Amino acid sequence: MTEEEKEELSCDEIFCLYARSMSKVVNGNFYKTVLRFVLLYRSCLNKFAFGVRRDHYKRADMCSEDFKLN
Repeated sequence: MTEEEKEELSCDEIFCLYARSMSKVVNGNFYKTVLRFVLLYRSCLNKFAFGVRRDHYKRADMCSEDFKLN
């Protein structure tokens, strides 16, 4: 993968690559634990990171410019 391709990966794609690589080196029971962690971590990112982003744009009075939240 080139550096440009790496820079354009989304968070979900990175999590998928991680899960795929882990599936090759751990047993099935532990892999389920890894997947639970990744899914819960992703949920946490959705819950808290977008809240921080929204607050930042509100403080800067730029809510209309935040295309991800509009």
